[in-house]
Amino acid sequence: MSPSEHFKSFTFDSIATFYHFASQCPEEEVVRSLELRTEMKKCAHRNGEEPRIVYALDTIRHTVGSILANKSAVERWIFWSYPLISAHCSKGIETKGTVAYNVTFFLHDEYQNKGIGALIYRLEEKLFREIGVQEIQMAATLAGKFVWPRKFQFKLFCDDYGLIEHQYRDWCGENATNYVPIWDVNSYPKKFLDRINQLRLYKELN
Repeated sequence: MSPSEHFKSFTFDSIATFYHFASQCPEEEVVRSLELRTEMKKCAHRNGEEPRIVYALDTIRHTVGSILANKSAVERWIFWSYPLISAHCSKGIETKGTVAYNVTFFLHDEYQNKGIGALIYRLEEKLFREIGVQEIQMAATLAGKFVWPRKFQFKLFCDDYGLIEHQYRDWCGENATNYVPIWDVNSYPKKFLDRINQLRLYKELN
């Protein structure tokens, strides 16, 4: 199956309609600020290129006209064939599948912690399942390092556990805290995660 066949339901109109519903903003605003393109992306740690669909939403507006987000509010990459972290971590095999990579999500400070992001994330996951995405991947930063694992059941890339655990052991020593090995990203204290630049996370969609 070719990328064009696989993504035949993933169209400009379907994305615009989705974010119109998710953000409750005037449809013309979504369409005006939505960019959808197909391109080739270098696959990390592998030779060759991978076809992907990229969509970016510059502005999210509320019905009353308030700008909830701008400056690249949303950017997502959808890969038709990309290495699956879940297969690598759970089965030790290298295989590819359809992957959605969460690049950017931004809300102005005054609209954060109001459930807007959670609503959009849940609806996005439904959208991804509908188009056949097998896994969501991201490099979580800031509050996302804490929120994604706890609220949305994302897991830490297994290859990163050793480094994160080493940093956690050092952090415990610096803060006079008894070090106990942790094997679940949800168990790391928020104060520790705040000092980590980013976490590579993934979620398998069954």
